[in-house]
Amino acid sequence: MNNITKWFLEQSPRKMFFLFLFGLPFYIWLFSIYYQLEYKTNKNSNKLKLRIIGLITIYPIVYFLYELFTLSFFTLLMPFHLLAMFCGFMLMIISTNSLVNFEKNNDYSTHRKFETFFMIWFYLICIWSLQRRIKKYVNN
Repeated sequence: MNNITKWFLEQSPRKMFFLFLFGLPFYIWLFSIYYQLEYKTNKNSNKLKLRIIGLITIYPIVYFLYELFTLSFFTLLMPFHLLAMFCGFMLMIISTNSLVNFEKNNDYSTHRKFETFFMIWFYLICIWSLQRRIKKYVNN
């Protein structure tokens, strides 16, 4: 798991931009932010928390693939769709908290949580600044 998450965070912003056009790597990138920065700040992190965040990451991916390969009625799947949206939103909040807490603990110049959350939300525009910062943090 460590090698996969590290690979996502060591890529150039250009490569991540093109990967994000597919949509699915975005969830893995968010999980990678949480996993790598949490591992750097707290090596003895809670395994249950990691599993729950892993499930929050996997559910939208599975739902998206299911919707992609089946022709199902949207009204029947509306609760599952809302759950997938909620999981994505929670994953953005968790990775934002992880990034801001890592910056505060290591005395880096940090943005506020609100600013960082919107940078993650509008990732297609802000990946150019976020990925460089995160790559620097992971490689140190």
